[in-house]
Amino acid sequence: MSFASLDASKLTLDNGATRAALRSIPAQWAVAFNASDVERLVELYDPEAIKFPASSSRPVVGVGALRRYFSSLDWSGATVEVKDEIETRMTGERSALTAGYHPFCLPLGETMTTLLVRYSFVLVRHIRSWRITHDHSSLVPPVRD
Repeated sequence: MSFASLDASKLTLDNGATRAALRSIPAQWAVAFNASDVERLVELYDPEAIKFPASSSRPVVGVGALRRYFSSLDWSGATVEVKDEIETRMTGERSALTAGYHPFCLPLGETMTTLLVRYSFVLVRHIRSWRITHDHSSLVPPVRD
């Protein structure tokens, strides 16, 4: 299912297709990231979106800034996988939330390191699609006794 082709106007709050469409967005994000496809990533976002990356203390705001942010990443060997979705729900007639975990595999020197990152996407329904309007990622802190 293509993110851009989802017909959001036909989805209702309790329609199973809505839940499936919303749950597909993190997976589409991961596919675009793993392909190093900056344009495909940017297409997933609302034009005024805000992203709080795990790798930066500063927010990235708007499509132009998102394009620069994703273009500046060192993609060599980095991959992400969507795992353990913990929540997907409608927050209004035209808004939704999805959250979960995604392990990032990154080359550090000659070793591949996996970092567990938690994410939350706030999504807004456009005429024919859902778009990420807020994206927050952060490292999962170590468990304390």
